[in-house]
Amino acid sequence: MKKSTFLLLSLIVLLCAGFLLFSLILKKQYGVIDKTDEFWEFKLKKDLNFSNINVDGGNSIYFSIVNKPENEGIMYKEEFNDYIDYNIKNDTLFIKINKKSKKIKLKSIRKKDASLIIFYDTLKSLIIKNSFSDISLKNQKKINIILNGKSDIEVKSIGENIDSLSINTYDSSILMFNSKCRSFNIDHLSLIVSDSSYVSLINIVPDKTFLKLNDNARAILNSNIVNSLSIESK
Repeated sequence: MKKSTFLLLSLIVLLCAGFLLFSLILKKQYGVIDKTDEFWEFKLKKDLNFSNINVDGGNSIYFSIVNKPENEGIMYKEEFNDYIDYNIKNDTLFIKINKKSKKIKLKSIRKKDASLIIFYDTLKSLIIKNSFSDISLKNQKKINIILNGKSDIEVKSIGENIDSLSINTYDSSILMFNSKCRSFNIDHLSLIVSDSSYVSLINIVPDKTFLKLNDNARAILNSNIVNSLSIESK
C-alpha cells in the first residue's frame, strides 16, 4: 500500500472516530436533560430587578409575561441568544428583538409556544410595540398598559383584584381579556382606544369605567362595564 493511500485511510478513520465520539458525548449530555421541564430549551437570566417593562418585539417572536417573584428576570430559547437585547434603566426592563431574527407563525396562546418569558415580582407599567404576547396579572394596586404598532396581547386571569387599570391602545393593536378565566375585579378602569386598535373586555367587572374611542377603534364590552360607564368618542 502506498504511503499516501495509507495516510488518507488513516485520516478517514480518525475523522469517523472523532464524529462517533462527538455524537456519543452529545447523546450523553442530552440524556441528562430533564425533558419533563417544559423550559429545558431555555436560558435563564435571574435577579433582574424592575417594576416596569418596555418591549419592542419587531413582530419576530412570541413572548409571555408571568408573575413569579422567585425567578424575576427573563428566560429565552438558546436559538434567540443573538437576537434579544435587554437592559435595565430607571427601574424599567427594556427588551428589543432584532428585526432580522427568524419570523414565527403565531400559534395558540400558550407559554410553551413562547420563545421569551419575562418573570416579574411587581409590575407598575407595560409598554409593548410590535409584539405578540400574553400576560398573567396578579392582585395589585395599579397598572398601566400601552400598546403600539401591530401588537397582540392576551391578558389572563385567575380571579384577580386590581384597584386601577389604565389601558391605551394605538395603531392596529389588539388587547383581549381571556374569557375562559375567572373575572377581573377592578375598582377603576380607564380605557383609551385609538386609530384602528381593538379591545375585548368580556371578562371585566369594574366599579367605574372611563372609555374613549378615537378614529376607527373598536371595543367589545359586557353589561358590567356598560353599567359603570362614562364614555367619550371622537
